[in-house]
Amino acid sequence: MERQERAALVFPRGSSMGYLLAIAIPLLVPGRNIYLSHNFEANYGVPSNETQYFLWYQRFKDTKFNITKAIETNRRRRRELLPGFGRSYFYDQLEERLDLYGFNATGCMERLICEVSELPLADHNGVLGDVLSVVFRPSTSVREQSVPVAYYEAESRGLIEGCQRYRAYCRIDLLGFVSTVL
Repeated sequence: MERQERAALVFPRGSSMGYLLAIAIPLLVPGRNIYLSHNFEANYGVPSNETQYFLWYQRFKDTKFNITKAIETNRRRRRELLPGFGRSYFYDQLEERLDLYGFNATGCMERLICEVSELPLADHNGVLGDVLSVVFRPSTSVREQSVPVAYYEAESRGLIEGCQRYRAYCRIDLLGFVSTVL
């Protein structure tokens, strides 16, 4: 029997890998490049020893432990106990920032949601347009009880009648900061 050689990717002890998403909005100050930025970051430890790849297998191989069932139980427990990073959490955080900067948070969110459903963002804005369409159209995910019904109504009105009524609630064009519609 011939033994195959295996290779594993290992990193220096204490290493980690991270992901960073930054949303930056340019502020219009003549002669300066100034941006308002909000960062979202996630860091993960990486294996510093080849045996770390097989720890879970060694731990459970001789038991009656069902890893699939354990993962599903853990997911269900997290959904029940912890408020995850869902649509309502994201909307709440954005509303909080809008309030902080002195805007009518609810009115601006309704206008933004309405305009995203009214305009063909994906046609002229590529991946960013697709992301904005998914994030700011509440109907693109499972209905969350904590998302205000007014946001679903704003999305529907954007598709049917337009968003003129919402422009009175929020004078600033938030969508204009990050998109172009030709």
